[in-house]
Amino acid sequence: MTAKQKKSARRGLLESDARVIYSTDRPGRTAPTPGRGAHVLPARGRGPIVTRRGDDRRVKPRLTIDRILAWADAHHARTGEWPGAKSGRVHDAPEESWAAIQQALRQGSRGLPRNLTIVRVLYKHRGIRNANRPPPLTIDQILAWADAFRARHGAWPQDHSGPIHGAAGETWLACSDALRTGLRGLPVGSSLANLLAQQRGVRNRRRPPPLTIKQLLAWADAHHKQTGCWPNTKSGEIPGSGGETWHLVQSALVSGTRRLPRRTTLARLLNQHRGVRMIKAPPPLKLRQVLRWIDLHKRRTGRWPTAHAGPVHGVAGESWAAVDDAVHRGTRGLTGGRSLAGILERYRGVPNRNRPPPLAVELILQWADAYHRRVGRWPGQTAGAIDGQRGITWSLVDSVLRRGARGLPAGLSLPALLVQRRGMRNPRELPLSISRILQWADEHHRLTGDWPRQQAGQVRGAPGERWANIDAALRVGLRGLPGDSSLAQLLEARRNVRNKNVRPPLSVQQIVTWALRHRRRTGERPNVNSGDVTGVKHERWDWIDGALSKGRRGLPGGSSLKRLLDRAWGASASPRRAPGERRLPPKANSRGRPRSR
Repeated sequence: MTAKQKKSARRGLLESDARVIYSTDRPGRTAPTPGRGAHVLPARGRGPIVTRRGDDRRVKPRLTIDRILAWADAHHARTGEWPGAKSGRVHDAPEESWAAIQQALRQGSRGLPRNLTIVRVLYKHRGIRNANRPPPLTIDQILAWADAFRARHGAWPQDHSGPIHGAAGETWLACSDALRTGLRGLPVGSSLANLLAQQRGVRNRRRPPPLTIKQLLAWADAHHKQTGCWPNTKSGEIPGSGGETWHLVQSALVSGTRRLPRRTTLARLLNQHRGVRMIKAPPPLKLRQVLRWIDLHKRRTGRWPTAHAGPVHGVAGESWAAVDDAVHRGTRGLTGGRSLAGILERYRGVPNRNRPPPLAVELILQWADAYHRRVGRWPGQTAGAIDGQRGITWSLVDSVLRRGARGLPAGLSLPALLVQRRGMRNPRELPLSISRILQWADEHHRLTGDWPRQQAGQVRGAPGERWANIDAALRVGLRGLPGDSSLAQLLEARRNVRNKNVRPPLSVQQIVTWALRHRRRTGERPNVNSGDVTGVKHERWDWIDGALSKGRRGLPGGSSLKRLLDRAWGASASPRRAPGERRLPPKANSRGRPRSR
């Protein structure tokens, strides 16, 4: 073979009397053996090429429709699906493929008729639906399917109702599309919803029927007769209307669709034709009418009405809250800027709690004198209610004096008023000295054995004085004291009493010494849960750990008790025993035997 012939063979161009066979490396398939007169040519990436001379071409066997149907039935039984042109090899005939069968059916070769396909053969002989060419439809058939759907589900089908029961391959969406586009023998320009509306009287949501005012009023009268209330937008479905709801009626009235007058509402319609009260547009009021309702409420309940008294008795749709709101805002024909309590105060003489009567200093002093005669001491903020005065307490009087409300001068207080006008002794305004406080503290320590604290209560031998008030005066600088101090700081500076609020500084060496002492006593290293430090008052291991973590009490921050001891003794090693220290016995294991070192 010449070089030109070899080049043509590599490109796949075969001579008319030669056959090129490519060998393969796939398992289960063997390459043909070169025979007499065969030429083996190398083929890049596909093994050798074998060319044979002669007329010994392989002729494929003839096919029949029955044989193709038998293979299709076997394919369906094995896979659950009917074969197509892309189904690969025929399982019962490995030398055949469904693509080759499809080509033979189209070309009419191998003894088969022309212009056929696998799909057409299966549709003709097995009744398998052709998705590309669905069968024609009729209006009567679609209506029969719809009647069966309603009998089975209790509702009419819609586009999204899914497959049609008993019609393989058919869906309600496909039927609606065919009706809309005029396919499959159906008239164009319709839909499933339109068909059911025309033939079965089913409501079409996209094209609802027209409405009339007379019809709406008839539905409203029926609703009122049945429920005792007039309908609103939340009253739900209208019985006997074919799917209408009061919400849809409201939307049609507001938008002016469905042949209804524009810019109206259901509430306005009922107000105009049935006299139903509108919540958002209540009728006007008159002051005489409101006063008449007030007097009726008083006679019926024995109490004057308030804004929280609920509905107005005998007046449908009215409430005292709505009346108070109308009086306050000046709506519904009333003068604004007032309230229901203000009307009662002006026209019926009822005291207004929101605007209490003014007070006078002389009146407060009269109440204080009466309290002193009855109790034997002057009143304070915590003295409670004033005898004979409803709703007035000594705390309220003190607050009014401080704020300067209800006609009283501002900047006073109940104790200051009694000091000025009645000579009352006010311990909070008496001067104090450091020597007097230390004298009281020494006496307290002599009697109780403890130094006083802020929570110690009454100062012994000083009526009206409390240790909490003394501590506050030392902190703020009241009653002649310098300030910026406290009772604990004063006792620490003058009586060498440890201030528990200010802990002493620490050092790393001191902590390690305390930890070694703890190890000698317990046999274990201390941790944050070890409690009090042995031999050190008012010191705990968790406090030390917090100081190491946050850098307090003179210690570097960012550490902990565990890290400090790991650096001092090692992460796993125990501290060295001091001279003369006895070694502790080893701990026993789970069997009660001492662990080996």
